[in-house]
Formats: sequence, C-alpha cells, structure tokens
Amino acid sequence: MNTKIGTPKKPRSRRKPARIWHLVTNHQNMLYMLAAGMVMGPAGFRGKHYSDPLSVYPGWIPLFRDKVNIPADALKHATSERKHLLPCIASFDLSDLSGPVRMLSRDGRMRDVASPAARKCKDEIAILVRAPLPPTLLLSVNFFTPEDRQAFESAANDVSNVDLSSHRVEIAESLFSADTEVAWPAVQPQKQLFEDGNDNFPAFGQALGGVLAMLHHTANRSDLGLAAFRLVTGAARGKDSDIVQSDPILAELPNWMVGGEISGQADTRARLFWGVIQSLVVAQTQERPQTPIDVALAYLENQLDLLREMEFRPRLERLIADMRGLLGLGGGTITELLERHKGSLSRPLLLFCLREHCTDLLEFSHPLLNDAEYILAGILFGVRDSWLQLPKELRDPDMSAYVAFRMVDAEHRKQGENLAMSAPPRPKSLREIFTSPSGEWNSMKKDVAVELASKCNWNDCIQTRITLAEGNLPESFERKGLQVVLPGRVTTVKEEVDEVKFLHRLGQWPPIAPQIESEVRKKLGSLQEIEEKANGNGSSCG
Repeated sequence: MNTKIGTPKKPRSRRKPARIWHLVTNHQNMLYMLAAGMVMGPAGFRGKHYSDPLSVYPGWIPLFRDKVNIPADALKHATSERKHLLPCIASFDLSDLSGPVRMLSRDGRMRDVASPAARKCKDEIAILVRAPLPPTLLLSVNFFTPEDRQAFESAANDVSNVDLSSHRVEIAESLFSADTEVAWPAVQPQKQLFEDGNDNFPAFGQALGGVLAMLHHTANRSDLGLAAFRLVTGAARGKDSDIVQSDPILAELPNWMVGGEISGQADTRARLFWGVIQSLVVAQTQERPQTPIDVALAYLENQLDLLREMEFRPRLERLIADMRGLLGLGGGTITELLERHKGSLSRPLLLFCLREHCTDLLEFSHPLLNDAEYILAGILFGVRDSWLQLPKELRDPDMSAYVAFRMVDAEHRKQGENLAMSAPPRPKSLREIFTSPSGEWNSMKKDVAVELASKCNWNDCIQTRITLAEGNLPESFERKGLQVVLPGRVTTVKEEVDEVKFLHRLGQWPPIAPQIESEVRKKLGSLQEIEEKANGNGSSCG
C-alpha cells in the first residue's frame, strides 16, 4: 500500500505559521481515531482503547510541545497494555485553532490560557485541549522505524473504514528521542481544574456524521435529496427550503442537525420518527446498548399510550407488528409490506428492519419508494451505522474533512466549549455540479457528461445524432450486425447524453470510481472558472 508523503494536495493560501504539537499514542488507537473522524478520549472507543496519555486527563487531549523531547514515560505508557502495540506520534498544526486550553509544566502545574498561540513558559511541555479534535488538523502520523510504518499501513488496509490516502505517514526517529527526567503522568496539584473533564462517547457527533454521509449520497439521487443536502450544509438556494418542507418529517431535518431536537410544532409522524432517531442516539451512550431495532420498537411501543390522535393508534400498532414480524420468518414480501404501509414514517422504518447497513440500503431500490421515503431511510441508517462504521466508498476525502469538522463542532457545542476552527469547504455532489439554477446544461458540461457516461459504460444514457448531407434522404436504413448502413454522406456525428437518465445513474450504487470522479470534478471546476471569467466575475488587475 502506497502512502502519500509530502505536502497536501490543496495547501491553504496565506496559511498561518504552523504551531505544531504532538500526541503520543499507539498504532491501534490511531487507526480507531482515523476511522471515527475524531481525536477523542477513551470513552469514544467503546472499550477498544489501549491505555495511552489520553487516559490521564479524561476528556482532554494532551499534546506535547514541538522541538522538546517527549517524556519517556509517555512513550512507554502508549504501548504498556499489549506487546503488539507500536508507538505512534501524531503531529498536529493548531495554527487554525482558537479558544481556551491549559498549559502543563514539567512538574505538573497547570494554567489556563486563551489559545494554543499563547506565550509558553520555558518549563511548559504540553497543552491540554478539550476533546474531540478533527483529523483535518493532523499534519502527519509518525513512526520510529520503516517496519512500524509498514505494519500500520497493513493494519489500515485490513479494515474497511480507514483511508490513509489523505494522510501523511512518515518515519521520524528524532521525535522519539525521549526525556527520561520528566515524569509522566506528572503530579497534579490542581485536580479541581478537571472536575468538568468528563469523557463521554460522542454519540450525537457520530450520528450526525453518518447522516451527512448518507445525505451527500442521496443528493445525487434526486432534486429533493440535493435540496436537503444543500439546506443542512448552509447553501440552500431558490426553492430548496420549500421543497424540503413539503414532507412534514423531512421538514424537521435542519432543526435536528443543529442540536438533536425538533420544533414544538412538529406533527405526530415527525415526532415519532425523530423520537426513534433520538432514542438510537441515546442508546449509544449506554454501556451495553440494545440492538437498534429493539431500541426503535421499544420507543414506538412506549408512544402508543401517549398518542393524542387516537385514529393514528391502529396504524402504529400494525407498523410495530410488521416490524416485529420481519425479525422472524413472517411479514410478507417487500412489495406487500410497502403497499400495506404508506407514508414517510412507516416505509423508512420497515426498511430499517429489512436491511442492516448503509451500503445495503444504497444497493436497494423499489418503485413504490418515493424520494422523501428513501432520504428518511438513509437518515435512519446513517444514525445506526454512525460515521465510524461507514466504508471507504462513503468517505470521499473532501466529504470526510467536512464531516469531521461538523462532528467535532457539534460535540463542542453540546459541551458549551468555545474552541473554534475554520470550516473546510462544503462538499458538492456531482448532481449539484452538473445542474444549474436555470436548469440549462451548456455544451461543455454536456461533453463532460458524455465522457463520464462512456467511462462508466452507461450506454443507456448516450445517444448518437448523425447529420446527413442534403439530398434524397432514405426512408429506412440497413442494419448489419452492430452497424447501421446509411446511403450518402454523413456531415457530423455527435454523441449526446440523456440528462434525465444520466442524473439517475449518478445516484446509483456502487459509486463512480474515485479516480474517474476526481478527473470529472477537475474538468467541471475548470469549466466553472471559465464561465465566471466569461461572466465578468474573475479577478482583474487595475
């Protein structure tokens, strides 16, 4: 497996001077944090954390000062629990991070400072930052030997939810030059500083990440999906809000994305659906949570006696009975179930019992399902899988960076913390890039669409327009095998794409190969720059 080493593909312009700090951990913990899209405390690992310096200050991330030898005890701590663990040092650039942190001195004294950029005293060796942090601040993952790095890359290659392509994995022997005179963990005479340092599983953040990933994919499937994704990423335009508001359950999506709650005016179906969502999130904070389907059923059954609309009760009872039936051998065919239960509450919940993971849903289609029902099913599946369990196919690098920021931001908001950092660019689905507010496709976009359809073998999207020279045109044509014989001279042959069929293909599973999609995005980006200059929006010198 090749790991990219060097500068990132898209360096930030006018970047602030780097402020480098180092996290000491082991390769297994590092893999888990990359999969989770969060640098977090032990509680975030759900029992899979190997003791390391993150264990010392619950809910805080200890980052050691650059160009100062790391305590030898910290390195030993990171690999003390198991013999197979490899020491690993993750280097972070905190130049983009602002907000209060705590400085840690060699003898364990601490002081609050306004930001990581605060002036450091000579004996201060580390800072403590409130967890979690996003991997977008990660400069590199460092190992002592080539063998250790190779073992880390092999371990990453063995799991489905870690993609190292956007991370630098390096050998940095100098970082492992340890200071044997500094004790770790240091004496903590100011323990009262950590009374608020509770370490909790980031359940809402993880659920939010899963939902964003599924919304990003469903944005390729339909105009409603695109409107919903633009709305929750702060880029709504035109009638996006009105389109999303057309479904009473989906209308509450923006409210839930803010903090896990919906409006007090939500109707019964919306309260039940988002109540299931909240129950699934809360269950993840339990030490031994029930299965997601059991959580959903328990919530719905508890709501039966609380329903104000008595006419809704029989419908909910039938839905619960059929959901339970799907856990056994009964329940009927999928078509029978969808015909028996109509609406954007019942059908997503039935799919929740019929399929297990996000990719299972993305592979599924049925003519009875409408766009709103499919999107809401995607939300349920995204919450169940969470970002942690999503495979690489749903972890586009730009999407991953944006999701990591949103997850961490959501967790800090819930904690009432004031840490802040710049948001990565909002990812766009291919459907959004190909379409425009006017609905018109220019010739350049059509050419790129034809090229993409050809590379993906979407032959049903392509039609060939042949222009014949003027003259007596024949009424019929002769076909010889795969050839069409036309009498006379042909002046032009042009391939065209059926826009409706093409957009439908964009939303199908499996997704477009990453290399092909990357090439298409580059071409469309270049075309957008040309359009902006043609419209007078480009920069000019005066």
